[in-house]
Amino acid sequence: MAKIDFKFAINLESFNYENWFKGPLFHKWLPNNEDDAIKLQGFKESIKIDVWFARRGVMRGNEIIYDVNKKEIDPSRISKQYLLSGGYLFGTFEMNDITQEVLDLLTQNLQGNELYVNLGKKIAKMLAPPIIDFVDILRINYGQYWLRPFHNWDSQKQSIGSYCSSILLRWKAKKDQNWQDFIPDIPEERLTGYIWEDKEYFSYLIREDWENLRKLVQTDFKPDLALEILNRAHEEWDNKMYSRAIVDSITALEIAINNKLKKINIGGIFQGQINKFNNQLNLDARIFFIFYDLVPKETILDAIKCKDLRNQIVHNGMRARENDKEKFLSIISCIKALYQEITLKFPSIEAKQTIEN
Repeated sequence: MAKIDFKFAINLESFNYENWFKGPLFHKWLPNNEDDAIKLQGFKESIKIDVWFARRGVMRGNEIIYDVNKKEIDPSRISKQYLLSGGYLFGTFEMNDITQEVLDLLTQNLQGNELYVNLGKKIAKMLAPPIIDFVDILRINYGQYWLRPFHNWDSQKQSIGSYCSSILLRWKAKKDQNWQDFIPDIPEERLTGYIWEDKEYFSYLIREDWENLRKLVQTDFKPDLALEILNRAHEEWDNKMYSRAIVDSITALEIAINNKLKKINIGGIFQGQINKFNNQLNLDARIFFIFYDLVPKETILDAIKCKDLRNQIVHNGMRARENDKEKFLSIISCIKALYQEITLKFPSIEAKQTIEN
């Protein structure tokens, strides 16, 4: 059996947003390439996948401008820049069970060979789940919703060669060997029918977030439905779809409350009490009792006002406005109080750059 090293690079830039930055946004810090890599567990494999964001770019005066093809930044300026582009997600892994026959196919670049294609499918199946979870945590927990979600390979939409090519997958068998493109078959797409205060910047990724993320991906955590809907509400508010954001935020709150009660009710021993709690108390009362000792009283009152606004939007066609922001933020505060074991952030896509002299 032969050992082969692989590397990849994933463009997380979404086609839905035109931003001055690329990838995730960091505040006064950037992962130091492989030195700050986070290790992911390959799906049903013993293979470890290292992922990181690279310190790439050029200098424009004192400002670091991201450029995936250049490494000309001044590291001393990182701690002076309020927002830094993470850019592409880079990664490496190795496979130790490659037969000599497969290695020969790779060396000869025999695209379309069944063994080569099957290896590509195996790699895609191994890579996708942990990377999907990793990117989802960045998008949902850390509020960087503008990142393009990663996806599984879908044979109805593209060839395995196209999938591998899209993540710039490359391989080599020896340390002194040049990297070779890993493209199992012909790549083919298949088509079917103001000035901020400093505190604002702490919503973006910082060094502590990276370390927390490193620990979180080693657990079985996945963002649940409440967090997914809250992330959508955050995106909607950030894009000035205020009424949608209010409606989705209350939905997320209701699901988060139910999830909390399920955790309390392990084994079903409190089901009767929970049924009485849900049946006898309206949402106002549930918000009051659940969050009384978790958030400030003003937040509880704003959360109840937000619920009332949701009802007005749904039943009477009222429109939410930007000045309803405190009501919206109160729901975020309540949900964050139910997920104290993880970090939740909600940065704005209208990122404003600040550079310290």
